[in-house]
Amino acid sequence: MRAILWSAVLVAMLATLPACTRGDGEVEGSNYTDPAGWSVEVPEGWHTLHFETSKAGASSSGTQISNVELPLSKIEPGLPIQVIGLALPEQGVGVIVVTDEDPENVQLPPAEMPTPPLSLSDFNEGSATGGGPVFSFLWFDANGQPLIVTIKRGAGTTSEDQKALEDLIRSLRLQD
Repeated sequence: MRAILWSAVLVAMLATLPACTRGDGEVEGSNYTDPAGWSVEVPEGWHTLHFETSKAGASSSGTQISNVELPLSKIEPGLPIQVIGLALPEQGVGVIVVTDEDPENVQLPPAEMPTPPLSLSDFNEGSATGGGPVFSFLWFDANGQPLIVTIKRGAGTTSEDQKALEDLIRSLRLQD
C-alpha cells in the first residue's frame, strides 16, 4: 500500500514539472540556453529539443521549441528547416532556431538582418492551405552568425498559445 502511495506521489510531482526534452542546450527553470549563444524563455509546459541534422551537403544545428511533443525535424535541401507540418496538430505551435548551411537553398540571409530583441511583426509569413499550418520565418544576426527562426502554427492555435509564442520570440537574447 505504501509503495502505491509513493508511486502516486512521484507521478503527481513529475506531472507538475515543465515538460522539456534536453539535448546539448541547458534548461534552467523556464530559461533555455543554446550552445550557439542565444537564450529564450520557454513557456511553461512547452518542449525543447536541441538537434543536428544533415542531408545531401546541407546541415543545420539548433533547437526546436513547441507547445506539443513533436518528432525531430530534419533538413530538406533547398528549404528552410521547419517543424514537420503533418505532425503538427491543429492547436500546435512549433518554433525552430537554427544555423542553415545549405548550398541549394534559394532562401539566403538578407544583407542586413535584425538583431534581438525580435517581434512577430518582423517575420515573413507564407501562405497556407485551407486549414493547414501557417509558416513564418526570419533570419537574424547572432553576433555575426546568421540564424533562421521558423514558426509553424496550426489553424486552431489558441490565443493563449499565440501570446506565449509572442513572449517567446520577444525573449530571445544573445549571450555575451
